Amino acid sequence: MSDATGKYLDVYQSWQQHLFNFNLAVRETNMPGLCKPQLAALYASLGHLVMSPATTATIVMPTGTGKTDTMLGLLIAGRLARTLVLVPSDALRSQLVEKCLGLKKLREIGAVSATVLNPAVRAIGSGMSAEDVQQLAEANVIVATPQALQRFDTESLQALVELCSHLIIDETHHVAAMTWGRVKTAFKEKPCLQFTATPFREDNQPLEGKIIYNYPLKDAQIDGYFKSIGFHPVREYNLELADQVVADKAVELLRGDREQGFM
Repeated sequence: MSDATGKYLDVYQSWQQHLFNFNLAVRETNMPGLCKPQLAALYASLGHLVMSPATTATIVMPTGTGKTDTMLGLLIAGRLARTLVLVPSDALRSQLVEKCLGLKKLREIGAVSATVLNPAVRAIGSGMSAEDVQQLAEANVIVATPQALQRFDTESLQALVELCSHLIIDETHHVAAMTWGRVKTAFKEKPCLQFTATPFREDNQPLEGKIIYNYPLKDAQIDGYFKSIGFHPVREYNLELADQVVADKAVELLRGDREQGFM
């Protein structure tokens, strides 16, 4: 057994032996914990994996409500063996790899304890041979973009499918169906969870899969995850000048904020 594979097993065993803390944060007493949409999304996802793992599930959480840490919490609370996480861009791939390596927020709020080991993570940035794919066995989490997986031939993609236990698709609404349809088809026998800020793709088509949890933007505003939005109208009927007028207004508001000590 290689040291890398041994690390994978050590991490996975630490997840199996760990009791995930599902405490809900209480703002009035500053008690740390998961926020309401995170807790609800985790319960819904775990229940789905028990009852209907063969059905693609969609979890809708607006930006700013802790979607990424919910995904990381699911890895540990669900004790997922080896997960492929599909993200729409290289930048998000790098960000997710960094968050996986520390589990910083989950540790800060006490959702996971010191007995939990950080996942071994591998990122896919280009095509791989079937033989190269076997080297990913050292990882608990594999992060890739659809563009990178498009460079996999059929044999390599099948090797990746056989290696992974679960598929998570992040920011699903940004991923055009043709871009990741081949990957999803290949993973059709594996549990698939889609996390998104909206149940509609950028081409305005609804996402495939059953929506098992939807935290509306209105509720996020009521619960205080978003502050009220100020409306500042500008009028310019010459389209060639409109962008400049909007920019001038934004600079004006920024200067006002600075004068009030907000920045």
